[in-house]
Amino acid sequence: TGQIFSNRTFDYEVDPRQITLLVAAYDNSSSPLVGFVNVTIDILDVNDNPPVFERSSYNMVIPSDTPIGNVVQLFSVSDA
Repeated sequence: TGQIFSNRTFDYEVDPRQITLLVAAYDNSSSPLVGFVNVTIDILDVNDNPPVFERSSYNMVIPSDTPIGNVVQLFSVSDA
């Protein structure tokens, strides 16, 4: 039985998305035997950043005869 702990937090936008560890287990005999296993940890994204618009304000003119469903403005938004 064992546990894996992290000594820091992970950032999905900065850190690798996947970490692989080689874990070794030893028995307590006079001639210890060892077993190995790869452990893969997937770093998941959490909603930790609010959306940020490319600009702080937008102004547009839309003619009154613009058909329904027409695109009237495109925005560039990121979540850092």
